[in-house]
Formats: sequence, structure tokens, C-alpha cells
Amino acid sequence: MVAALTTSTVAATALAPVVLAAGTTEFTRKQVAAIVADVDPGQAAKCYIAGHADSDRAWAIMTYRIPAPSGCTPSDGYWIVHKTATGWIDSVQISADITCKDLRRELRQAKAPVSVFTDFRSSGVCRTT
Repeated sequence: MVAALTTSTVAATALAPVVLAAGTTEFTRKQVAAIVADVDPGQAAKCYIAGHADSDRAWAIMTYRIPAPSGCTPSDGYWIVHKTATGWIDSVQISADITCKDLRRELRQAKAPVSVFTDFRSSGVCRTT
């Protein structure tokens, strides 16, 4: 997951508030640690922040914590993760500049409910133009 993203503190700074915006609810550090253990084992959970879609707690958006804790290097982009019967999976990697049309398509391919797209769009994950 992390290797696929390029390092960019400036872009990541704009993303962290998305996890805390309307349409999402922030996970506790313990919940974030469980997600990181499933989708990016060996990485420090303290580096990440995640928030679930208000309409469906099984779908969440995750990015790097800003400001970055010691030992963490934030990168550009974020991930949509999905909880399955066997744990969390990395469903969609999102660029910092995704259009809402592309986000809708990506979430549809990942089989996310339409309400998840609505929640993430409300939180400012995507741009309308």
C-alpha cells in the first residue's frame, strides 16, 4: 500500500481533515491499529488516521496523520479500506486530486454501497470539476 504512493507532505496535509469531515467519523487509535495490521503489516499505526463512512462502518478512508509523528513519512493520497469477514482489505487507492466521477467509479468497482460514495463526497474526498 505505502510503496505505491509518492512522498508529498504538502498534499497529505490537505487530506487529513477529510477523514474528520462531515460524512465520516474518526476511528480510535486502537481501531486504526487493527486496520493497519491487516492492510499494511509492520507499519506504525501511529502514522495513520482513519474515519468510517457514517452510513456504513465497514467502509473507511485512511491517510497519514498530519503533522507526522516522529518516524512517520506522510505520502500523497489515501485509501478506501473495507472490513470483510477475514479483516480489513485495501480496496481503493485514491490520489489527492480525484474527481467525484472517478471516485464513484472506483467505489462501484470495489462494490461499495452508493451511500459510501455520498458520505465520502460530503467529506470532501473528491473534486466536482
